[in-house]
Amino acid sequence: MPHTGGCRSPPILGEQPVAFARVVDDPSSLRDERYPGHDVFAYYDREGRLAMLESSSEAVESTPALDGIRLVGRLRDDVLRHLAERGYEPDHNDGVSQLFFSLGVTIYGSSDYVEAVGVFRPGYFAERDAPVG
Repeated sequence: MPHTGGCRSPPILGEQPVAFARVVDDPSSLRDERYPGHDVFAYYDREGRLAMLESSSEAVESTPALDGIRLVGRLRDDVLRHLAERGYEPDHNDGVSQLFFSLGVTIYGSSDYVEAVGVFRPGYFAERDAPVG
């Protein structure tokens, strides 16, 4: 059953999340959550299970790290080189976002810097892009 109501999560990171519709002006749209004080987003699948966490914050308590290296705010080329040195190449790279399916990580940046990092469970992008019904 898709989650279409308000927030379902208890406060974390010291704040209550704010629910938002994935599709604006569609009351049946899936609802996701944002923790505005930390620039953290929680995305859910059609069954209401957590599917991806995304952080666009450079705050230590809310940004993903890999091997102790914080990713948000770093030069994208440095992050890609760091991942390549560990044997990870992006499965998708459109110049703005890079998806690493084997890691369950996506990095995004419209500039030379990583602006956001998402950590997702296997199958999230296939499910997200599947038709409803």
